[in-house]
Parts: sequence; C-alpha cells; structure tokens
Amino acid sequence: MDQSTLVTYALAYLATMGAVLLMFLPTLIIMALLLLLGGAIQVVIFVLKLAAVGLFGSLSTLFRSLMEKLHRHGTTRHLAPH
Repeated sequence: MDQSTLVTYALAYLATMGAVLLMFLPTLIIMALLLLLGGAIQVVIFVLKLAAVGLFGSLSTLFRSLMEKLHRHGTTRHLAPH
C-alpha cells in the first residue's frame, strides 16, 4: 500500500466518524436536554420539600406553644372550694 491509499483510508475513516456523530447529534442533544429537565425537576422537588418541612416545623412550634399556654393556665388555677 502506498501512502496516498493510507491517507485516503484515514480520511474516509474520519469522515465516517463525523457522519455517525452528526447522525446521532439530535439524539445526544435530546438526551442532554432531558438530563437538564430531570435536574430542574429534582431542584423544584427539593425546594418544595424544604418549604413543607419549614411549614410543618412552624405549625408544630405554634401548636406546641399554644398547648403549653393552655396547660400552664390549667395548672396554675386552683379549684374553688365549695
């Protein structure tokens, strides 16, 4: 084999690799966009979980303080003697 045949084979090989890349490029772009969408959905779910935990914590603190106030008033009062 002479040098021009080897160069021709190498260029054909590179052209084939480029054609395959161009053929799969739309699929690769779609997969990348789906990965980005999945990550965005995970971030939104994480923020919603944080908001739910914060809301639950504040409501439980409010409920606990209300119960403590009610129980404190009940223990400090004495029954009226009859």
